[in-house]
Amino acid sequence: MLHFIFGAATAGITGSSEVIQLFDLSSLSTQIDAGLVTANASYLANRVSGDAQTDTEFVAVLKAHDGALANFPSDILSPLASQFGSTITDGDVSTWETVSVQWLIPAGTNYLSFAIDQFWPDTRKTVEHK
Repeated sequence: MLHFIFGAATAGITGSSEVIQLFDLSSLSTQIDAGLVTANASYLANRVSGDAQTDTEFVAVLKAHDGALANFPSDILSPLASQFGSTITDGDVSTWETVSVQWLIPAGTNYLSFAIDQFWPDTRKTVEHK
């Protein structure tokens, strides 16, 4: 279980707290370029009821990168493409909401980055996910 202690909205790479996992897909380049590879990612999110400053939106972001895996994180802001899914959590600690994203990986992709983010209310509009 991942426990976000504090989130702070900032423009640029992150919208708040963030965890990123990288996936090397270079061995699948032929299948990716033929349009045969789909990524499916999901997680369960929960939060305390909190107050007006409590993060409520949780997102799953997949970014396709054409460079070398060693170039990360310098190329995080210049992916080939990206796809995201999000949910607003209800603040009921007895329920869990699913955050998921499914995506046909674009041709030319060498690796994927998968980010789990959380956002304060009304800060998402200041954050750009390409």
